[in-house]
Amino acid sequence: MQADNLSEQWQEKKTAPGRMGFDCFSAGFFFLVIWCVGVLVPLYPFLMGFDGFSVFWNFDFRDKDVAVTQALLIYASALLLVLAGVYFGRKTQLNYPSRPSYIVRPRIFLQRSTLFTVAGLLAFVVILILLGGLSGLLKGASDRIRAFAGLNGLFLLQNLLLSVSLAWYIRLTRKPRNCRERFVFWGYFVCALLVCALQGQKSTIFIVVLSLIVVRHYRVKRINLVKGAILGGVMFVSLMAYHVFKQEYLVSGKFFFIKEDQGVFLSIVNFLSTQFTGNLMQLQTMTVLVDAMPDGLPWQNGSSLLMIVLILLPSTLFPDKPLTAAGVFTSAFWPNKWLLEGTTLPPGVFGEFFMNFGILGVLLGGLVLGFVWGRLYGAVIYNPQSDRALGTYALAIASMLHLFRGELSSVLLLLASIWLPFLLLSSRRTAPANHPN
Repeated sequence: MQADNLSEQWQEKKTAPGRMGFDCFSAGFFFLVIWCVGVLVPLYPFLMGFDGFSVFWNFDFRDKDVAVTQALLIYASALLLVLAGVYFGRKTQLNYPSRPSYIVRPRIFLQRSTLFTVAGLLAFVVILILLGGLSGLLKGASDRIRAFAGLNGLFLLQNLLLSVSLAWYIRLTRKPRNCRERFVFWGYFVCALLVCALQGQKSTIFIVVLSLIVVRHYRVKRINLVKGAILGGVMFVSLMAYHVFKQEYLVSGKFFFIKEDQGVFLSIVNFLSTQFTGNLMQLQTMTVLVDAMPDGLPWQNGSSLLMIVLILLPSTLFPDKPLTAAGVFTSAFWPNKWLLEGTTLPPGVFGEFFMNFGILGVLLGGLVLGFVWGRLYGAVIYNPQSDRALGTYALAIASMLHLFRGELSSVLLLLASIWLPFLLLSSRRTAPANHPN
């Protein structure tokens, strides 16, 4: 008993906030990195007109330089409010801690994970039947909005497999090393990843993979800044490889991004550069909103935020259901992209706040988001044994990039489809016998 108490005291000292050193997955620093990548990195290419936005989303600004300056000031203010929110959220977690929860007992875990797995696979089978087999699913992945209309709920059920994967991996971090169970887990996880990859949605893969990396960071071995940067580059290249394989090769049997006059290597470099600037356009979208509102698009006054609740309702039952922020933004400034191609451009979460409530919405939204992230981070560092706190924070950090570049409703729905089942797998209140080490 004395040895166990000494072990627990050593664990608490080891994970105490003052002794952890630099944490590259802390909420404040991770958001700062995303902010720099989404706001500062595209600045020069955007001003010069060779970024992904200028190439694919041509827009006639009234005064581009003034709008860019205002957008930078808005994002700088949002950054300060998010960091302040993270600080206060972390402090409230210290003063008013949340109750820890753990992965359920093995028998209950097996029962619930089996139920979730069967439900996820049944949803996958139903989707295959409705779309005419695997070929129909692969072709539809290149035009998700039109091909998968009305099937959103079935696709979300497949994420039950990812919920099981996250809870199972956390469970393994506090168990004695069991090679057989680890082998079974990785086989399960790879299969779950393949099933969800057929959705054609990069964000789902990114979130679940990064969630496991965050869990490993806090439970197994810390990742320093250099390794984190390398890991980020590898994930970006891997996701882009998945993107072209799914979007081009599986649909047509060849890669369209390879240009004969450029060669393979230069085509790959240009493709990665275009995709990087084309997927991180938060400065550009905010500049459009600042320049054009309210003449080009009236203030939404919270209507797009209603989609957080209404997004699952079929349009046949609710014909007047409002568009998501991406739909409103795209149809206002690029109606042909929306009507003819079914393509949308998300304004980013701070762009959505601005669309609805102006600068005040950006500031309040940043403070609330920072507070939530800070409180979740505090739950991990002040109570490192809590499995639920770790899994929840891992999902929050992993979804931060897509929330920053996307919209509230779709990202929160994706996050909820993984997090809510995870809560059922981490509902145990009594601490397990063996803590993480």
